[in-house]
Amino acid sequence: MMAEDVLAVLDHAGIRRASLVDTSLGGMIAQELALAHPERVDKLELVATIPGCGSSSRRRSGPRPCAAGQDRPASGGPKAGPFPV
Repeated sequence: MMAEDVLAVLDHAGIRRASLVDTSLGGMIAQELALAHPERVDKLELVATIPGCGSSSRRRSGPRPCAAGQDRPASGGPKAGPFPV
């Protein structure tokens, strides 16, 4: 999982908590990192991305659910996540 690669880079650099600004695929990776390791993410700013859930983000027990409980946000805009905007 690419989020684990980001975590390894943060560990190597000695960064315990980070603010992340990501676009596109980077945004999906940042979401995965924030869900798996919320204690490591201070702020999360996402630009031009989609929820990082579905077939590409599977746990051992199956797909990871989105915060909204669906694979994509409903029409009308993105759903609120666990981090303040």
